[in-house]
Amino acid sequence: MAVIFEDSNLAASFQLLLFVDDRYCSTPEYYEILTYLDKNGVKSRLKIIDVSEQPGLAEYFKLVATPTLIKLSPSPKQVFSGSSLAAELENWLPSWLDDCGEDLQSEILPAPDMADHNVETAPNITQIQEMLQLADEVFRLRQQRQELQEQLRFKEQAISILAHDLRNPLTAANLALDTLAIAKDPNDLRVAHLQPELMQKLVRRAKEQVMIVDQLVSDILQLSQGAVAEITIIPHRFDIKDLLVASIRQMAETLQQREQQLSTDIPQDLPMVYADIERIRQVVVNLLDNAIKYTPQGGRIKVVALHRTSQKIQISIMDNGISIPASDYDLIFQKYYRLKRDETEDGYGLGLPLCKSIVHAHFGQIWVESSHLGNSFHFTLPVYFR
Repeated sequence: MAVIFEDSNLAASFQLLLFVDDRYCSTPEYYEILTYLDKNGVKSRLKIIDVSEQPGLAEYFKLVATPTLIKLSPSPKQVFSGSSLAAELENWLPSWLDDCGEDLQSEILPAPDMADHNVETAPNITQIQEMLQLADEVFRLRQQRQELQEQLRFKEQAISILAHDLRNPLTAANLALDTLAIAKDPNDLRVAHLQPELMQKLVRRAKEQVMIVDQLVSDILQLSQGAVAEITIIPHRFDIKDLLVASIRQMAETLQQREQQLSTDIPQDLPMVYADIERIRQVVVNLLDNAIKYTPQGGRIKVVALHRTSQKIQISIMDNGISIPASDYDLIFQKYYRLKRDETEDGYGLGLPLCKSIVHAHFGQIWVESSHLGNSFHFTLPVYFR
């Protein structure tokens, strides 16, 4: 709903805008304004804009209410709103026309040539609309550029992540397979020590490590698509005690190299949990790896499990490493965020966000507590009900 003003000469000399909102019945005011302008022969000087159809213009002019009347040109711009717009127009119109050298009843004269004068001209509505569209397009392009830069950065880091995080499971699988290969050499004196039970255990060990590698690759691919929050889980009933013990055993060599002491407090009567065992293994190994990495040589690490409620158990991994500032408690679970203490360590800020997504997919919680004594990472899992 608009009386379109086409004459650019008129636009340069005198132009009025009336913003209305048909959704909230703010339009009756403009009938009175139209009648007054038509009576004085300047109705074509007004353009009516429905803010429900062109909200960008309302934002551009910083409107806070409708109806609003704006004298756009000549300068200076004036803005009126409320229920007395017709009265304001009647008071101001004669002086506005005087400012541009026109009489209410006079013929409209062509606008003078202003090429040689330093005169500020009012923006044309069409130009404003085009400017807003261009601004939206620039904003969209900037967002796309930021997303592409993030994807490029991730792809550059993915190779390093693979080299770092896959080294341990690949080494363990290789050792298991090398040991199995001994059984094929009848001249090797070590064959006698390879009992059937030990061989089956080595096969299981190799398969477990290959599965971990496969899961890590899947996670990296998933993270590269920005789908950190969408983790697929296949829950089963299992004993969390066995998983914790196996995960600690997996890190034994690294603990020994760093001369760190690891203690546990895992109750024997801990109930079974209902979760995806490989996903939870990722969480435990990741938190243990972080604890080892940030605990000083000869430091202490502790793994604690407790039956917190009838529906949840809590796993805690504690260390006496450098404390985490309280202001970073939430930030460390965001993708790519790294603490100052991380500058000398490997990693790319993806492990904790992945842990958070896995735990949340199990309807659990994960959080950190820190003090001058060290850090404690906690997470909860659902108890299995028969």
